[in-house]
Amino acid sequence: MTINSGERIEITQVLRPAQWREYFDLPADLYRKQPAWVQPLALQNRQAWAPRNPVFRHLEAAAWVACRADRVVGRISAQDDRLQIEQGRPETGQFGQLEAIDDAAVFGALLDAAGAWLRGRGTNDSCRGHSTSPSISSAVCWLTASMSRRR
Repeated sequence: MTINSGERIEITQVLRPAQWREYFDLPADLYRKQPAWVQPLALQNRQAWAPRNPVFRHLEAAAWVACRADRVVGRISAQDDRLQIEQGRPETGQFGQLEAIDDAAVFGALLDAAGAWLRGRGTNDSCRGHSTSPSISSAVCWLTASMSRRR
């Protein structure tokens, strides 16, 4: 799915229930025609992001959606795990749940948002400088190719 790249990309942090629905529903919109794709359970998605999830005792996270022409075209999350420091590891933030249409501008805007959040927390963001492709949920060939074009 490709949308006219000339239109403005708007990145919004996910905070409200309606935004979370858009965030969770995007993969189905992107991959429904991919024969190997299996939709995650809705309960699994909600539980992973529920404030009562024990991981949030040591991890802080944020999520964003990318919209173009009032249509959600991408998503990303960023994580800052305090256990990294407690375990003597470098203070490096991570990103995940990166899904988007086949458009380098959308990937770039999402990575910029996650990177800015991580840098704002004082972490070294993992959104730039990969020598190999990052691990991407629901990896699909064209998604990896889009990431490669950004390097």
